[in-house]
Amino acid sequence: LACVDDFKPQELANTVWAWATMRHQPSADSLAALERRVLACVDDFKPQNLANTLWAIAMLINSIEGDSITCRPTRRVMRLWGTTAIDQNVLDQLLHRLEHAAQLRSLEEQAFQQILQAHHLLGDRFKPSAALLDQAREAWAQQFASVSSSSRSFLNKEVAACLDRLSIAYDVEALTEDGMHRIDMLVRGRTDDGGERLLVIECDGPTHFLRSSDGTYRIDGSTYARNCDLRKLGLDVLCVTGHEWTSLTKDDERDAYLRRELQERDSKHSFKCDNVPVETRDHHRDIEARRRVHRLCEVGGHAAEGGALTRPTPQASASASYVPPPPYIDYLSELRKRGIIVEETNNAKKRRTE
Repeated sequence: LACVDDFKPQELANTVWAWATMRHQPSADSLAALERRVLACVDDFKPQNLANTLWAIAMLINSIEGDSITCRPTRRVMRLWGTTAIDQNVLDQLLHRLEHAAQLRSLEEQAFQQILQAHHLLGDRFKPSAALLDQAREAWAQQFASVSSSSRSFLNKEVAACLDRLSIAYDVEALTEDGMHRIDMLVRGRTDDGGERLLVIECDGPTHFLRSSDGTYRIDGSTYARNCDLRKLGLDVLCVTGHEWTSLTKDDERDAYLRRELQERDSKHSFKCDNVPVETRDHHRDIEARRRVHRLCEVGGHAAEGGALTRPTPQASASASYVPPPPYIDYLSELRKRGIIVEETNNAKKRRTE
């Protein structure tokens, strides 16, 4: 970065975004130079540059730390980012500019989503106002509600067919309890002591990976952060990769592959449901799946005053005026009331009324 002092905001955002996506650990000198340049021209950043830079910093730290971002910076992060003051100053300046952009209504939906991701990963180190958090949560909920069950990928449908052949019951499109992730498939099993064991199956196509010149694959930063976050919630994670799945051309090969993956997770027989009728994939529609995993979604959505849809986060807002959301109400009812979700199968209606 010999010419970093000549970088424009777009070039700065692209650089840190590339680091985060590739899960590249830059040198301390490179980071320090980039931080100095960001602070020097942060007032010239466009809203998209601000949001992209913030998202990339959160993903980059998450990837370097391993599996979590704590409220208090670890020594490893302090070594990486130079001093705590410099690192925190960058985040504070980005937040200040984003708050201003939100007041001017110049932030797009993706920017709000990136703000919520950063707050979720960075915790007390990045504390937006209550108003900005409400908007971010709204945008985050909207992206899940806008994805219908018909948009499931071909890989997703083939993995579901494999689970059906193995007589393994599963739920699709389940929301995690913190409302941050929409799971491709959730398999419920039992532990040796009779407790419930939850396995997340994610069907990851080519957009989740980076391919090197030697033909090997590496998951990108956002996918890595997703997997870490799911494990922090106490969920086992099985990623079925598209490039590996397509190399299996026959059903018995795919069945053997998935059975082996389950067994490697010490899950032999624990997810078998011989006495439970396996529902067809047509029954695994968006609304029905969310209803059937109600316990996972139990704290996934609240209605704030004025009808705004909010979601709880691990840390409270920095604003002194922040008011915790009222007690839990039905998340799906709130979405339907606001016209976000209207799709529901006849089977779902029948079961809901029963």
